[in-house]
Amino acid sequence: MGQELIKGYTLDKEERFIGGLNGYWKVYNAVKEDQSQRKVSVFIFEKKQLSKVKQKDKEALLEILRREAKQLAKFRHPKILNLVERIIENKKVMGFVTERVAGTL
Repeated sequence: MGQELIKGYTLDKEERFIGGLNGYWKVYNAVKEDQSQRKVSVFIFEKKQLSKVKQKDKEALLEILRREAKQLAKFRHPKILNLVERIIENKKVMGFVTERVAGTL
């Protein structure tokens, strides 16, 4: 899992649910390791899942997943999910942190 993404958070061991396009994002409950003890959700996409995707579609899928995360950074509204940590990506995973969510569509 992306260590730089989860640094400063205590993650639940098991994923809470899956979400996003075709369920590629694994969503974990977490708590920020500071005085605030803020409850958050960590969305993680493991790039090993790309082995199931046709070669020509891999980069397009990655771009869609990046765009999903980046859209949250643009919008600020009480009825839209609040982004806590912007998207972080490395060779194995990409992920971001939001306020705690109970489910996904």
